[in-house]
Amino acid sequence: MLLLALFMMLWLGWMAFAIFHDQPVAIPVLVGGVLGFVLMLRRQGRIARAEIERFQWRRPTADETFLEQAGVDPASPEAAIALTARRVFAELGAIPPQSVKGGDRFYPDYERLPFYDSINALDILFRLEKAISIKIPRPEADALLTAILARPSGTVTDAVREVLRIWRTAPRFETGMPRANRGEVH
Repeated sequence: MLLLALFMMLWLGWMAFAIFHDQPVAIPVLVGGVLGFVLMLRRQGRIARAEIERFQWRRPTADETFLEQAGVDPASPEAAIALTARRVFAELGAIPPQSVKGGDRFYPDYERLPFYDSINALDILFRLEKAISIKIPRPEADALLTAILARPSGTVTDAVREVLRIWRTAPRFETGMPRANRGEVH
């Protein structure tokens, strides 16, 4: 969204300069476009900071409660994966992990947090792959992004369940999480 706005501002400025380059109006139009873009960026930053602050003051949810909301047994190896996914979602939004609840919807609950634009959606995948030491194949990545971003009713619990489904079947890296924590038998 911001890249599109930047492109539009630069394009309008360039068009104004090309059309009115010998007119005294070209420079003010270009400066006005750049100033408008800077003001828009500042406003977006204020909105994101206000949302982060709202989540920081939210009543924390214990790990056990979150796992119960997600339908994960706290004693199972999947509990570590579910809590890791929760941590990744929180880090991307620059909020504390305990403020992420299973029933939260990515839209509208998290849409104003810093990580919500289309470019950063891939960052979710990369961070999850690194955090739980798996390679997420393309079809599963599409399913995960659909669970997170495309469905208006998509919740954190839906996303965690999708991560767990992928974790059960995806190829594992040899580094990272110890084998015992991945649910593998020695």
